[in-house]
Amino acid sequence: MTSPAHNDFLPPFPRLGECYRLLSNALGTKGGDRDVDRLAREGDYDWRKIPVLQQRLISRPLRDKSSDEFADYVMATVEVMHEEYIGMVRNISVDALTRADTLPVLIEKCYAPRAASFLLNLSQGISGPNLNLLLDTDRNPIDVVFTWLEQELGVASGQLGIRLYPESVGENKNYREYLKRWREGEPLPSLVSIARLQRELQESFPERKSLAGVFIEWLITARALAFFEARAESHAELRRLIFREVLADAPPVDIGLVLSHINIASGNRLQSVCMSGLLLFEDLKLKSSKSQGDMERTRLALEQFRKLQEDQDQYGVGVYFTEWLSGRWHILAGDFQRALPCYEEAVKLSLYRSGKNLGQILKEAVFLAAKQKKLPMYKRLKHLALTLDISIYSIIDGAGDNQREIQLLASNFDLMFPERGRFPESRMSEQ
Repeated sequence: MTSPAHNDFLPPFPRLGECYRLLSNALGTKGGDRDVDRLAREGDYDWRKIPVLQQRLISRPLRDKSSDEFADYVMATVEVMHEEYIGMVRNISVDALTRADTLPVLIEKCYAPRAASFLLNLSQGISGPNLNLLLDTDRNPIDVVFTWLEQELGVASGQLGIRLYPESVGENKNYREYLKRWREGEPLPSLVSIARLQRELQESFPERKSLAGVFIEWLITARALAFFEARAESHAELRRLIFREVLADAPPVDIGLVLSHINIASGNRLQSVCMSGLLLFEDLKLKSSKSQGDMERTRLALEQFRKLQEDQDQYGVGVYFTEWLSGRWHILAGDFQRALPCYEEAVKLSLYRSGKNLGQILKEAVFLAAKQKKLPMYKRLKHLALTLDISIYSIIDGAGDNQREIQLLASNFDLMFPERGRFPESRMSEQ
């Protein structure tokens, strides 16, 4: 592919690692965690990392710095969103779209409704600031939470810093300045600073200790809201969208339908590429019988398709499909070794992009890796399947014996790639 460095393009759906890194940055819990950075950068290299990161970056720090109840509530929301999200990734094709196309839709139809639900449920469970004010785009959400606390404590507006830090020198002066700057929106308070503030509130207002705890939960929420709003700024007005969801009494929108319509509309710009690809896909079905001459005919058609894509697919959004077809052609030609890099590339480029096609590509790639006894490749593919909850074969599980699984899959290779579907000209030597 000669279009600009397609391998460096971000997939239309953000990777799970990107989502967890964004959330941990919003909560102020990320620190220097390298695992989440690697997941964001490289993708799902180890299915076991996500549960560990959920504890390390969300549950544990929130328990330490706020309360068990708040940590449990945040985690319950994260787990629901996690399952919904990987369901979207598995089932919704956005293979004609770029990240710039999908983000505004995801923010409006997925993230904003979930954020609204989080805020509504939190406000029903504990006392807190008026959501209308918290979501007012002319107000800093952190200042709204501080103003609410001052009202609850009977402290004059803007005077909490003086009550907590009456001395105007040394650390008192510094901490008073921190509060002032947080309320002005820069910088965001760290989780350590938030926990210290809770202790100081409890010392200064011992009769309102429970209020201090509730305030901290809202302050962490406001911090995350401010962070998300800043990150979404170039794509959508996040707080305005959340406010609309809070006010609306409307059924949830089918985001799959919305994305599908956008994907189809975008695909129309590549109509000749799409039609050529679908015709070639029909010729390269794994189980259909092939005629003499089909091998050379489809080889030439594949070359023409690749050239057409290079000319018209500016962003390389459909390159995964070309690699998939190339891998299939080599399988049907009996050249399993040359099919390997095609399938590796097809899997990499179809992740967070191709919806249900990803499941089929992964299945074919897993059987091929097993047939060729490529243990490292098999393990990589297995981690992807387990992370995204894609069923490959009933024998595959996280605690399974990889070598035994490879043997079983290799012995059933013809179930996925039946010999009757290969080109008559192909040599049946297993390479």
